[in-house]
Amino acid sequence: MRFPASLCLFMLFLVQTYGQSNSILNFIGNSKPEEVKHLSLSGKHLREIPADIYLLNNLEILSISDNDLTTLPQAITKIQSLTFIDAERNLFRNFPKELFSLKGLKRLKLGSNYIEIIPEDIILMDSLKHLDIYRNKLTRLSGNIFRLKKLTDLIADENLISEIYIPQNTTGSVTGLFVRKNLLDSIPSGIGNLKKMETLDLRENKIKNVSDRLYELAVLQDLMLEGNQIEYISPAIGQLSKLDYISLSRNRIKNLPDEFYDMTNLDFIHLHNNQIESLSPHIQNLRKLNYLSIANNKITELPNEFYNLPKLQFITIEGNSLSFDFLKLKNKEGFVSISLSEYQFEKKAISLREFKSLAEILIFIKNYEFGVGMIERFKPYFTDFQGNLLPRIERQE
Repeated sequence: MRFPASLCLFMLFLVQTYGQSNSILNFIGNSKPEEVKHLSLSGKHLREIPADIYLLNNLEILSISDNDLTTLPQAITKIQSLTFIDAERNLFRNFPKELFSLKGLKRLKLGSNYIEIIPEDIILMDSLKHLDIYRNKLTRLSGNIFRLKKLTDLIADENLISEIYIPQNTTGSVTGLFVRKNLLDSIPSGIGNLKKMETLDLRENKIKNVSDRLYELAVLQDLMLEGNQIEYISPAIGQLSKLDYISLSRNRIKNLPDEFYDMTNLDFIHLHNNQIESLSPHIQNLRKLNYLSIANNKITELPNEFYNLPKLQFITIEGNSLSFDFLKLKNKEGFVSISLSEYQFEKKAISLREFKSLAEILIFIKNYEFGVGMIERFKPYFTDFQGNLLPRIERQE
């Protein structure tokens, strides 16, 4: 049977188009396969990666995010030059086993998928340094992740993790652990095994108890426990001598042990939205403190030592039943910003001419915010130094 010439041409067009769309060569333009080191297939609505991707035998960086992928081709295991794969925002339900064969892979991003389990075979990825698997369906972080010899950063935010198992014989290479917005009710009991930990982010979990093993992290610099249900802080916290940033906001803390002020390297402290009743005179030990947030607590008085902190530049204290003595700050160098409530002033004009560097005052009155910057005289609440009514600005929650 003979077909019309027009039909033959149409069939040839279909074959050519189909062949090109399923070939990796269709995505590299005029480049030679062996010359391609960075390839982006992101956002191309792909359901599978072309099987001939192995032709890119010198590929180092592969971006396949924002597609509809559920698997990786076996052929990808032949590209041993790969060091970074970004596979975020796809439809993976299983951790792609093909990745275990990529011995040179250093960075892997699998965020925003549907992965439920990280297989124990992840131990085979012995070059992996950075694993980002946020916003999946994980319920547990298991031991072999922490046995990876080169892993430094593990990001598992926004999963369903209720358990983290950190074995005694871990390599301890992890320096940053991020498990924000999960279901943890306690600090992992093996946390002290991660001896090189510098940053720990466990914000917005359901943590009630803080294991003393946390305080074994001798080189910890950043500790974020905001948005949990913590009521008690152990005196052992004073052992964290390297800590320079701590966030304990939005918990149920009533008291801080005196040892809290032994962390003399602290630069930023976030304690707002707790039930703290007082600050100790030992706050004078925090000679490096730059930022202090104690808003919305139950503090009725600030110790005199508070006003003498040499590096303090930013303070938020609104939402406490206390009075703030501006005059004790007038000779303070480098003071920049304070946020407080209207009842923390006396109703009289305050001269700011003697203040060396007070750049900004924020006064919270009910749901409004009154701001004054670099003024010479200021009548609290309502008028500027010329007697004009200050504008009311809706407060941005």
